[in-house]
Order: sequence, then structure tokens, then C-alpha cells
Amino acid sequence: MWDQVKDLMIGACDLHIHTGPDVSLRQQDIMDVTRDAAQAGMRVPGIKDHNTVTADRTALVHSTFGRQVLMVGGIVLNYAVGLPKTRPGSWAWRKPLPPF
Repeated sequence: MWDQVKDLMIGACDLHIHTGPDVSLRQQDIMDVTRDAAQAGMRVPGIKDHNTVTADRTALVHSTFGRQVLMVGGIVLNYAVGLPKTRPGSWAWRKPLPPF
């Protein structure tokens, strides 16, 4: 079974990863997650945070790991960032991934 899981990770995108440091205890920091994602062959790990922006952390990952993985960040559209409650998906934005 583990071989099947490893095969699924190659080229995978996971856009919902919470990393440390954070106000909540997390099992891994962003560097650990990036290292594991690169070793697993993931294409796009994506971090999100309920309390702050993630652009600074993704920039740090890119300067450290280069193009081993395409780390993306996201911000949760909730009261912590000053947005009112909206219909699900009303703020969604889609952009194609750049080629590797």
C-alpha cells in the first residue's frame, strides 16, 4: 500500500497545509514540509494561515529550495483578515500553474 501512496504523491498538489510557526502548535514548519514534499516528488504544496499572510514564507522557501517544488501560499478569507462572510467560492480566483 505504501508504494501506491508514494506513486500518488509524485506530481501531487496539496493546497491545504498548515505549517509552523503559527499560533497553534503544528507538527512541521514550512521548511520541513517543503523538504518532505520535494523528497516525495510533489509538484505544488500550498500553505495557508488563518492569522497572517503567507507570501513571506513562500518567498523564503523559493530562495532556499529553488524550483524543487512550487510552494504557493494562501490567505483564509474570514474575519481574521477583515472580510465579511460571503457565499462560498465568491472570492475564488484561478490561475494556471506555470510549466516545470
